[in-house]
Amino acid sequence: MFCAASFRSIGTVAMTNGLKLPINTSAYDSMTSLHLLDGVIDIYMPDFKLWDSQQSLRYLKAKDYAEMACGVVQEMHRQVGTLKFDEDGLARRGYYWFDTLLCQG
Repeated sequence: MFCAASFRSIGTVAMTNGLKLPINTSAYDSMTSLHLLDGVIDIYMPDFKLWDSQQSLRYLKAKDYAEMACGVVQEMHRQVGTLKFDEDGLARRGYYWFDTLLCQG
């Protein structure tokens, strides 16, 4: 949470100077941290990894990864909405889901 609070302070200064803030996460973030960042982040880019709880436990040491990540991505989407682009095709605000699914084999 300390990191999120510091990032919020820095992000607020950056925003007032016109900087757009994208953030990439593992999608295993605390709701407390996300609430601290509400209104600061322009683009959330969570990298969803695994659906299976046994694989999550094995590879990520987090059996609840999928459950936690689903709540996290819903909160991110609530904060910034659907990804929006400017006239040049650059992403300006929103939620961009991508995944790095770790597969067995």
